[in-house]
Amino acid sequence: MGPVQITGVAVAMAGVMLASFTIDRSRQGDNRPNKGLLFALGAAVGAGFLVFALGILSREVGWFLAVYVVRLISLGLVLAAQKAIRSQPWKEIPIKLILAAALVGTLQIVGLGAYTMGAEIGSISVVATTFSVYPIIPMVGGLVLLREKLASKQAVGLASVLTGLLLLGMAS
Repeated sequence: MGPVQITGVAVAMAGVMLASFTIDRSRQGDNRPNKGLLFALGAAVGAGFLVFALGILSREVGWFLAVYVVRLISLGLVLAAQKAIRSQPWKEIPIKLILAAALVGTLQIVGLGAYTMGAEIGSISVVATTFSVYPIIPMVGGLVLLREKLASKQAVGLASVLTGLLLLGMAS
């Protein structure tokens, strides 16, 4: 990676962090950690290792097998957890929710497939950085569909993400 790509990665990642973290006004003055933030940090670490491992795996066995094996293992873990808690949630779920979940699952497979294809043929660090800016989509969805307000720090973060991607695109 050259200096422009490194700068693009740094700017985009800083933007994601700025855009993603907000201060919970109801908890100001409370020194206890926000449980949502702790789960978010755990998710970030887990997703980081997943994305890196998928990138390496896709180079070794190809993009399709990488996604297929990871999803097959995930299905096994979910089924084992479902059996352990003796839950049968599908008996109570409306068909609309099942169809929405199928759409979300399809979009996730398409996204992972695109990522692993890129990681197989390109620089994992550049592809992973571009892949990791997906929080822009739920942020825009929250603004447009849920009429949420964008904090100034989030606006700066969003601009940083776009600037970082522009730098990556120019240097690649």
